[in-house]
Amino acid sequence: MQPFADLALVLRNRRVITLIIAAVVLLANQYLGLGLPADLVQWGSGVVMAFLLGDAYVEAKAHQAAATVQAATSQAKAPAGSAQ
Repeated sequence: MQPFADLALVLRNRRVITLIIAAVVLLANQYLGLGLPADLVQWGSGVVMAFLLGDAYVEAKAHQAAATVQAATSQAKAPAGSAQ
């Protein structure tokens, strides 16, 4: 097993990439003096948070729907008279 296989998988996640880009921009503005207005930084942070929350919600609903389909499929395949 490769020790960094899980890390590579996490870093390919679109939410993680978005979070890293937002953090780099915010830190660069703070410490390198990019000169971005505070309103723009707050607005951008809000957009990133909304994206992350919305994307997590959509993924959770997709997992829930997949679990429902899997449960229905397993019940349909069960032989008559078996209790599940």
